[in-house]
Amino acid sequence: WTIPKERMKRRNPHLVFLSRQALDIFIALKTFAGGSEYVLPSRYDSDLPMSSATLNQVLTLTY
Repeated sequence: WTIPKERMKRRNPHLVFLSRQALDIFIALKTFAGGSEYVLPSRYDSDLPMSSATLNQVLTLTY
């Protein structure tokens, strides 16, 4: 997984190595994303990412 240089402080791309288990989760999430470019798209507009508030709410309810 590569974080683009535009999002990095030192303007160098950053390569993040994922475990096989993490990669499997991302592959499954991409399947559920229904063709969106986002792994976690907005439920109202698949051209937008899921709101951070939505993700925080799910994590709060889970834990």
